[in-house]
Amino acid sequence: LEPNDFDGADRVPYLWDLRRLTAGLVLAARLSNEGDADARAVTSRAARDIAREAAVAYARAVTRYAAGATRARITAGDASAILSDLFRRAARDAGRRDELDELTTLTNGARTLKRGEVDPDDPENVLRDLPAEPRASIRAALEAYRATLIAPPPAEFFTVLDAARVMGSGVASFPRVRVLLLVQGPTSAPGDDVILELKELADSGSPGWLPPGVFFDDVATRVMTCARAAWSRPDADPLWGTTTWLGLPVQIRTETAAAKTVRVARMTGDQGTPQALTGLARELGALVARVHASPVPEGANVAQAIRDAIGADVSAFADEQADAATVYADLVLADWERFRQALRERGPLLGFTPDAQDAPTPALRALYETPAPVRDF
Repeated sequence: LEPNDFDGADRVPYLWDLRRLTAGLVLAARLSNEGDADARAVTSRAARDIAREAAVAYARAVTRYAAGATRARITAGDASAILSDLFRRAARDAGRRDELDELTTLTNGARTLKRGEVDPDDPENVLRDLPAEPRASIRAALEAYRATLIAPPPAEFFTVLDAARVMGSGVASFPRVRVLLLVQGPTSAPGDDVILELKELADSGSPGWLPPGVFFDDVATRVMTCARAAWSRPDADPLWGTTTWLGLPVQIRTETAAAKTVRVARMTGDQGTPQALTGLARELGALVARVHASPVPEGANVAQAIRDAIGADVSAFADEQADAATVYADLVLADWERFRQALRERGPLLGFTPDAQDAPTPALRALYETPAPVRDF
């Protein structure tokens, strides 16, 4: 179990991450058990206690890391029915390579990415052809990306078989450019083809919060440094790297059905109980502490500084985080309703009027606009 979303990752005060986790757990408890009002009420009443357990687990893990404990890996889901289900499904799909069935077609021994809707449950998520100029620059971007990998496969591994623009994927990243790349993989046989996701990166929005003001040199350095520091080992995804494409900083990572996510929609039945969410909270609280214990910059004892900031009264610290999480969750739910109202009244641009001076370059315009069908590589 590893973090997998580093678009906005940066060095910020430790409490930001913990507050976000605890508020998220309160929201999960309140929104769990869709369709079962009685079960939702039971878990919702336990929301504060669930958030508190995450804070306790965080504080205790930080203390261990401050004393020099080895950074722990979560390799099984025994602590919670939610994680048990996640590990079970991940192990199942790792062997089946379901992403190839879901996203590609095999015709006369040649594999290509699908086009149009790929998920009937998500009709806005579609794959489109890439126009000629962006398509032609992919090879050079992959060569630079390969150099950022810890143990790069041979260049032939990244022979491009097909590429398609992904539309309608993500929430905060909805406007970001995403492309699926179908590459040859270990051999020329279609059974071990590999799908990669190329995604535009942007600045994190966070200034250098730690005095005297620590900034990363560029977006790619920030993302790769944070990813490898957050993981229990730097090659948790051996194909996770960065490059530049069409002047855009981008990350490239494995697209696989085996990569599962903790989702509130699955928090029903035995996965929607207070016990299941409490077990999840403890594991995630300790995981965030492990991320924070990473020595960034190298050699820094960040865990010791956080332990000293928390102090000896872990109970009072946990109560503070649980109370703050409850207030934050109230605000998030209220903001969500306000956003929905604004969306209904103002449309998807929320009243924004584009400025003609901000028009993209011809290559980017070709990428943003609906292209004609071309698939030759």
